[in-house]
Amino acid sequence: RKLRQLIQGEFYRQSIHEKLAPRIIKDSLVARAGVVQVYAEGKKPKVERCHVWDLYTDDWDAEFGEPMSMFRLRTMDRRRAVAKLGKTKALKEKIQNAGYFSSSTQWIRDQERASTVDRVELLEAWYRCADHDADDKDHKCTGKHVIICDGAVLFEEDWKHDFFPFALLTYDTPNKGYWGKGIV
Repeated sequence: RKLRQLIQGEFYRQSIHEKLAPRIIKDSLVARAGVVQVYAEGKKPKVERCHVWDLYTDDWDAEFGEPMSMFRLRTMDRRRAVAKLGKTKALKEKIQNAGYFSSSTQWIRDQERASTVDRVELLEAWYRCADHDADDKDHKCTGKHVIICDGAVLFEEDWKHDFFPFALLTYDTPNKGYWGKGIV
């Protein structure tokens, strides 16, 4: 009962039903899925809506619906990225000088919309532990979680989970691959 109250309290604090749920449901109907990323910022849990077109899996890796790796390509305000990920002077400098990962991505993003802030492109990647077994005390997890920008690894940690930090809502489950299909 207490756990249910905790979850309900977090849903209220994060405004899941009021703000996120309608968009996630619409995303699941018109795109491949509605997605939120769940993570901790300090000691507080955070939930952030993700665009499904910013998430990538390898088609062969995801053929049977359980890929070992997942990638999220996104942009962030450069000053926010420096504050959040620039732990050293060298990393701050790398973020300040980082460009796009490819010129084609820059052209597409610049043509479609303008930005009033200086943005940096970040790639966040997860590799699930291949032989994860929580009961085995001798098990050494091989999972990784990294955040990179052009020219630097900004964050790296072991990923000791056999799942990705995303909650997906799909209209139709896939017969092949990871992503579902929308009703449209």
